[in-house]
Amino acid sequence: MTEETLISVWCTCRFEALHFWPGATSIMPAVAYLESPHRHIFHVRVELEVPHGNRAVEFITLQHEVSEFVCKTYENKVHTKSCETFARGILDSVKAKHKVARISVSVSEDGENGATVTRQ
Repeated sequence: MTEETLISVWCTCRFEALHFWPGATSIMPAVAYLESPHRHIFHVRVELEVPHGNRAVEFITLQHEVSEFVCKTYENKVHTKSCETFARGILDSVKAKHKVARISVSVSEDGENGATVTRQ
């Protein structure tokens, strides 16, 4: 039996933004405070499966692409987006530039709690 080895590269970046959850009180009264705009440093981690281990995707270039996208699209703005929605937008941006088997994007609030979106 042949053992399969998967290889991936990843990068991280951060962006500052305000967000809020309209209608939080009606869905979850315990987190009513989320209806008011509040600041986070959102932490982003993007991981791409690559076909070989010799710079199929250069992770420094990937980091620059992701940082440029989040800076232009999300940084220092007010959003109603969730971590899941941020991750999906970042994933779509990366997928448009890199034809790879699997992409995974995680976004967290202040490096604590967050969400991951993966697409194959």
